[in-house]
Amino acid sequence: MKLDIHHLALAGPVQAGFPVEPVPTLDLGEALPLARGPNLYLAPLPGAPAAPRPVNAPGIAHLCVQARNGEAVRMALEQGGAAFLSPPVALGTGYLYAYAHDAAGRLFELETAPFLPPSPPVWFGHVAFVSPDADRLARFYADLLGAPLQAGGRFRGRRFDQVAGLEGINLEAFWVRAEHFTLEFWRYHAPPAPAVDSAAWHPYLGLQTDSIEAALARIEALGGRSGAVLTGPDGRSARAWDPDGNGLFLIELAAGAQDRSVAALGHRDALQRVADARTAQG
Repeated sequence: MKLDIHHLALAGPVQAGFPVEPVPTLDLGEALPLARGPNLYLAPLPGAPAAPRPVNAPGIAHLCVQARNGEAVRMALEQGGAAFLSPPVALGTGYLYAYAHDAAGRLFELETAPFLPPSPPVWFGHVAFVSPDADRLARFYADLLGAPLQAGGRFRGRRFDQVAGLEGINLEAFWVRAEHFTLEFWRYHAPPAPAVDSAAWHPYLGLQTDSIEAALARIEALGGRSGAVLTGPDGRSARAWDPDGNGLFLIELAAGAQDRSVAALGHRDALQRVADARTAQG
């Protein structure tokens, strides 16, 4: 059984300036609207958030955008209605970091660095989760995807406060690098996380599989929950939930819908090229 990160669902339209193009909606027993990015699909769903997402609220927290030419990308995103929380901030990694709320109030992150590859001009770096038990949640996704888990340690200080627009940040981080995409996990020890319905901004993470039944069984074996399987002309789908209750949406595409599969992403090797560029940079 194979599992790939396929898409991130959005409450409301895609942020103007994101590197995506619309593709035909999939009918998998329920409709799945899609926009294709370089290395990830986005799924804009009806509705819109009522308020900007708090940075440290639990759930699916943000989508990371990466680019070499950060200033040009930032200007394009601001013209599309994004409001940045701070100017780009260096955290000692070689990257500049900036959080922003898009026009719908969803949180995203812009990471830029001069050593990044020039093509594609913009791509997606990771999807981030905030969890009170981030190491457990990271292990769930590492086991689910068959991918390595990396612990990043604790982070605090004035520059982290500046990026997040918070005071007294104390957090720890974990990463799971799947075949073509990365998931990031944060635990905020401080400041206290607000109680919100995180699905109001990002309802779920979409996973593509070649066996929905096997994928659902693995989710349940690892401590998650699964729902009923639906069937449509473009394939099958099922809802599921990780141990924190974050939504998952599994899809198994029919032969005639492979043009909207992970394999059809034009730059699904973008993060490997980033890693290669970082290695060459030293």
